[in-house]
This record gives sequence, C-alpha cells and structure tokens, in this order.
Amino acid sequence: MPLSKRQSMENDLERMWETSREYVRRLLISLTRDIDLADDMLQETYLRARDGFAGYRGGDGRAWLTAIAKNVFYTHARRKYFGSEVVLDSDAPAENDLLGSRGHVALISLRQAIADLPAALRQALIMKHYGGYTYSEIAQRLGCPQGTAQQRVFTAIRRLRETLGALREELAEMSCGELSGKKLVDYVYGRLKPGDTAMVREHLAKCPKCRKDVDQTVEVFRALDAVESSFKITLFLESWRCYLTVTTPMLETMSAEPFEVGPHWRVVYAAMEGEEVVMEELDSEGDPDRHKYIPHLPRPVEPGEITELLFVCEQDRWDTSNEETLKSQGDHSFPTDAVYLIAVRLDRNETLIAADPEPTELRTNGRTTVYYRGFLPAEQVFKWRVERKA
Repeated sequence: MPLSKRQSMENDLERMWETSREYVRRLLISLTRDIDLADDMLQETYLRARDGFAGYRGGDGRAWLTAIAKNVFYTHARRKYFGSEVVLDSDAPAENDLLGSRGHVALISLRQAIADLPAALRQALIMKHYGGYTYSEIAQRLGCPQGTAQQRVFTAIRRLRETLGALREELAEMSCGELSGKKLVDYVYGRLKPGDTAMVREHLAKCPKCRKDVDQTVEVFRALDAVESSFKITLFLESWRCYLTVTTPMLETMSAEPFEVGPHWRVVYAAMEGEEVVMEELDSEGDPDRHKYIPHLPRPVEPGEITELLFVCEQDRWDTSNEETLKSQGDHSFPTDAVYLIAVRLDRNETLIAADPEPTELRTNGRTTVYYRGFLPAEQVFKWRVERKA
C-alpha cells in the first residue's frame, strides 16, 4: 500500500477513535463491571480496529467500533473459566442453548435458586464466584476451616445443577473415583496447580463422564454470570465522573417516569444490561443545578423484573475542597448477600493523603486507584483526602 494511502487510513481511524473512544469505554464498563478490565479491553479494541481498518467499508464508525468491542468482551467471557485445557464434548450445546443464556433460563428463577440455598452455601458461593475470594479468605470471613469453605462452594454448585436441571444422571452415579467434585470445580475455575491440571487433563481424555461434568459445571458458571448484577454491587469514581451500577426491581412504566440526579450532576450515559438507554433531559424549571430525565429503555420491562442499569454522571463544577466522601449502602432487598467493589481513580494531578477505612488495595500506574472490596456491606461512609497540584 502506498505510504500516502496508509497514512490517510491511519488518520481516518484516529479521528474515528477520538470521537468514539469514550462511548466505547462506557459500553465496556457496563459489560464488564470492572474499570481496569474495561480499559484493557478498550486497548484491545483499538488494536483490532487498527488491524482490520483496511476492511472497513464506511458507514457508522461508532457502530463498527462498538461491534469490535463487543466481540472483545465475548471472547473474554468465553474463555473466562475454561481455556485450551478444558475441552468440551463435540456435541456440547451451542452457546445460545447454555443455561446462562436468557432464552434458556428465567433469570428471576435463577436468582431465586441462589437465594434458596442455605446461607452458609450461598455466602461461600457468592464470595468465590462474584468476589474472587480464595478458600482461605472465605474460611476466615465465615469462621470455618478452609476445607469446609471449599466443600460449601462445591455443594452449592452441585445443588444449582440439580435445581436448574443440568444433571442428566442420578447423583449416586456422579462421582468418579479418580476426580473428586471439588477438584473438578477448581479445575474449571483455573485454580489447580500445573501438575494437578495435567493429571485432570489426562483423566478427562479417557473419561467421558467427567468431561460431561465439566461441561455442566461450565454451564452453571455461565448461568451465574447471567445474574451477576444481583450479587455484585459496583461503583466507580473517576475525576469528575461517577459510574454507578444499580440492580433494582423495575416497573413497566419506568421508561415514562422522570427522575432527578443530585445537584451539580448530570447523566452523560446510561445503559441497561449493556444496551444504551436514551436519556431525554427535561426542563430544569429555572434551576440550572438540577437535571431531570426520562430514560427510554431499549426493551419492555415486565413489572417486578430485576434489571441492571449503569449511569455515568459528570459534575457540572468541581468542589474545591480536598476531602471527598462516599456513602455506600448495601440496601438490595433481594438478595441480602452480595459482594461490592468501589474504585476511586484519582486524577493525574492528585495525590492520596489519607483514606478511612483503610483501602483494600491501592494501584498506581500513572494514576492512583483506591479500591474497596467487601462482602455483605452494611451502611458505610468512605472518606479520602487528596492533594491537588495546580
């Protein structure tokens, strides 16, 4: 390709990327519920767009980039729990037929199945699957031996397989003398040591029964992912922006009901389960500090349906004080058990001076990010003080 033509294509891509980058990033945050993972996928989206730009035939550039971003996310989701070492049977169900797909299982029923688990099993499962806790951490928080924590996670998954109809055999025939259920679950989670992983792979190569158990366990994990928003509360603050994911029982008339955000805040993006929500702004009635909206949802919502919404808000003006506060309240009425993630990303000209309570994690990579991770959150006020350079 002549240099001038290649340079022209690169310039066209850069212009498209600059106008659509923030939109694509918000989409990825709404899909991943993880601001760091979303940024990684944003970079991968750009690289794929650059590699494939020669095949771009014009049209809506944002829609083209959005399709690439969704493919990046779906690729990650497919390999989240199993990679090349987990080989599903050739006659395994297609992705749209898996338990995690919306067409195969009623999400409300699945939430209820999790809520109906005994508290000890439910809490261990939520901490493991949605919070990424180790068995040692689960045991410490729930006050039980590590082996008990592992057994609770395995038992919870087994009961969900029963409830969701994933089992095709009697329970008495499930266990295999060479591969325990707990080891199988850890294999799918990718938590086994390399030597143990090799032994499991060798066993699966000659044991169709255990391969089917792996297939069914992956299906249950996908089903759990489909209802993640009910058991994982996320809030991201970044400079003047707030990314708030809420899961709430919706009314069918929601799309026609106005709502108001706090003073000096305005909604710049909204999504429902990964699909953009058009936000119609209403007359402020003479108060420029107040913003009212009517959200137009992308699909009808049944009365009482539990729906995930993401709101991205920006401040009209910045508070000049150097102390920020955030009140976190885990008041989900269904279910009561949940893990939460709060991420506060400081601006490049900000330095963290103090934080209360002590953050779970601090990351510094050009910018400092303060993380709070927990389980069963009660009403809690988080405070942090920053120093801003002029």
